[in-house]
Amino acid sequence: MQEPTVDEKKLLPELGLDYQLEDDQQVDVKKIQKWIDQHHFSKILVHFDIDVLDRKLFF
Repeated sequence: MQEPTVDEKKLLPELGLDYQLEDDQQVDVKKIQKWIDQHHFSKILVHFDIDVLDRKLFF
């Protein structure tokens, strides 16, 4: 997650959701799965910033 907005910083703890700021490290799938399991999510939403992806990856 990117740095939360002022409103998100207030709302996330109220919702009981913890988060980790993104960095240049490889995504740790096991950490993500643990977080999903801890919160008992049955659905998740994934947002991809496709504007930063290299077109060569798709053509």
